[in-house]
Amino acid sequence: LAQYGNNISNNIINSNNGSGVNHPTMLRGILNGAAVSANVSITNNTISLKCGATASSLTAIENSAGATAAGNTVSINNNTITGCAYPTATTGSFTAIDNFNVSAAILNINSNSILNNQTNSVSGATNFIRVSGIQTVALNINNNNMSGMTFNAANSGLLTGIANTNAVVTASLSISGNNFESINYSVPSSGINMYINWTSATNTTANINSNKFTNLNVLTSGSVTFLKRNANAMTSTGNEHCDSNSIVTGFFKGRSGGIVTFFKAGAGGCPNGSQMTENFNNFSNVTLSG
Repeated sequence: LAQYGNNISNNIINSNNGSGVNHPTMLRGILNGAAVSANVSITNNTISLKCGATASSLTAIENSAGATAAGNTVSINNNTITGCAYPTATTGSFTAIDNFNVSAAILNINSNSILNNQTNSVSGATNFIRVSGIQTVALNINNNNMSGMTFNAANSGLLTGIANTNAVVTASLSISGNNFESINYSVPSSGINMYINWTSATNTTANINSNKFTNLNVLTSGSVTFLKRNANAMTSTGNEHCDSNSIVTGFFKGRSGGIVTFFKAGAGGCPNGSQMTENFNNFSNVTLSG
């Protein structure tokens, strides 16, 4: 049954505190199913999951409610996802927050902490915050802290920090004030790292500002991209800022191979009247092997 006006808050979810067994199949901490145009609040939850599968997905928060925008708001704020582990994974994926195919009017994913999680997957993808769906008023992914992701086996899977995969058509977009820190490959790996990946279209305002990449040391031969704007043309009144993003302390890539890209803009024009600025970004103290 669809649930409306959901408030899922102040829960402590621990799938195995050490006295039980790890769940043997697909595992989610919070699953909020489809509810057309619903208002949703998923806030102040603490989630720790232990999965005993091999190829299934492990997801801390998955929301499918709120699609078909009708003045509604979906907020996934102030949650802590910590201590999740997938020790038996081979191809299984780990996702912290997944707003799945939800096109709400306003979507907020703010001030979440994704801390000290780990996987043994050799090829499964890792996603910190993933958004699909097309918001109509505002999409805000701000002030999230992603610190401590450990790969205990040689991993070839894609690591995605923040991904907005569908074009923002009319909504304002903000991906700002987020921090990425302590991505640890315990053994040499080949996985690609994509830290912030967004898709703008005919929206008028986008701000990708003041994101920090703090003392990252990644032992992978895969390519690393810090900021990527996917291909879409702006409107004549469009205004996009990608400002004051920075490496803090330094960045070290411990294996040769791949390409390191600090900012990549896909194909798509800036027609007369539009503005696209990239100011005051600081990508320095970089050390690359090979």
